[in-house]
Amino acid sequence: MGQEGEGRSLLKAVTFKTVTMPTPNSTETLMTKVFGTKNAPNQRVSESLDYEPVQNKIFYERMKTAKKERHLFGYTGHTLAKFIITMVSGILTGMFAVALSTCVGDLFAWKNKFVQELLNDPGEHRVFVAYVWHCAYSCLLVSVAVALVQYWAPQAAGAGVTLVMAYLNGNHVPNLLRLRTLVAKLIGTICAVGAGLPMGPEGPMVHIGACLASVITYAQLTCLRTGRWLSCFGRRGKTREAQIAEKMKVLDDIVSDSDHREFVSAGVAAGISAAFGAPIGGVLFAMEEACSFWNRRTSWRCFLAAVCSTFTLTQLSRDAQHGMISFTGVHAYENRDWIMQLPFILINAGIAGLLGAAFNSMRMWLWRLRASKTRHVLRIAEVIGLAFMVVTCGFFFTWSAGKCIPKNPEWGEEYGIRFQCEEGEHNDLATLFLSGSHHTIVSLFSMGHNPGQAYVPHFTQGSLVLFVVFYLIFMSVGAGVAIPGGLFMPSIMVSSLLASCSHCQNT
Repeated sequence: MGQEGEGRSLLKAVTFKTVTMPTPNSTETLMTKVFGTKNAPNQRVSESLDYEPVQNKIFYERMKTAKKERHLFGYTGHTLAKFIITMVSGILTGMFAVALSTCVGDLFAWKNKFVQELLNDPGEHRVFVAYVWHCAYSCLLVSVAVALVQYWAPQAAGAGVTLVMAYLNGNHVPNLLRLRTLVAKLIGTICAVGAGLPMGPEGPMVHIGACLASVITYAQLTCLRTGRWLSCFGRRGKTREAQIAEKMKVLDDIVSDSDHREFVSAGVAAGISAAFGAPIGGVLFAMEEACSFWNRRTSWRCFLAAVCSTFTLTQLSRDAQHGMISFTGVHAYENRDWIMQLPFILINAGIAGLLGAAFNSMRMWLWRLRASKTRHVLRIAEVIGLAFMVVTCGFFFTWSAGKCIPKNPEWGEEYGIRFQCEEGEHNDLATLFLSGSHHTIVSLFSMGHNPGQAYVPHFTQGSLVLFVVFYLIFMSVGAGVAIPGGLFMPSIMVSSLLASCSHCQNT
């Protein structure tokens, strides 16, 4: 078979492609693109990935040709290229985690500082002015995030963990791991978490890691080599065959579904490792939850990417020595202490199960009321309404039921909102509603005192119960809206708040 025939056959067999969902009406107007339509596409695109080794005449001819073209001591360099791709995927995932965490922290710090300055003004309507400004701030951020999802990259909605799991199990999800989805996921997650919605960055980090591995594998960033920046976003002006041929020139034989699955699995492990600072945990998550196809080679690549991700995170961000979520101040327990606390642990576990059942019930009931994915304006209004509800409840309960409590000196200036309290105090509900979930979880995990010392609670039990109830409602509403965000952080938040309530009761 000639070189041209082999190339055409490979182009037909290659599986990476951009699938355009068919629309019921080809004459789509500008108003339809902006406002959406009630009618969903009739035809569904369903495709499976081929994870079995390709063994045919073309494959064997290509292997013979590759053996003749070995240069470096008889090796083609493909194995080294795959190791480099794995390491680069882990390093970039760690860098993205640092960028995401830093941007979210800066947004919260600037927002809370400006709100406190408005509250310190001597005007009579200072609380209302701060409330209006906070509403405008949150609604603006979520508008950017939901617009990216609805009009540019619909696959960036939600955490993306389930879709990545489906992809690794052999289901081809169109445009799930594209560069466009990666950009929308990163910016949308920063805006959603920075706006104060009950969402976390840990779930999206799984999708971000998978997207980075896929983008590097298929050499989507050929613009860095060619100098044509517009080629990063689809390389318009070229035929599909020319685009695929260009990708094949970059990474020769790293084009099969099985190889791509291994790199995406490594990206998933790197994302979990960056979120929690646990390389082995990232490998176990990829093995037990994400992948159905596993071998020794995949495990080593996952572990290598996870280690590179955690190492990059710890080197670039000294505050994240144990991942994006870390806590200190926990005292070592003796063996008898665990037995004495076992009844309280069981009670907390049972209540947490009931809260999980309530969350699932509310989520399924709200699913019937949600707007269709093709109704753009309604989906945007749904997210803006959630942001408005979160800010309104936060300010109302802070003003009406918040308690002024002495501030923990270990918190520093990063955590604890004074609102209208005196110097050295903080409003417990303002701290819970208006602060970031990360700092709240760290402070709750670090609660406790040394034996023999008096315990000073920094949150009242009533405020904790009130916040748990409304935070669970906000979680149920936010699970399913058209905005990037995960449920790992909110779930940890609810569990830590529940345990803190029992801790305050015991003390």
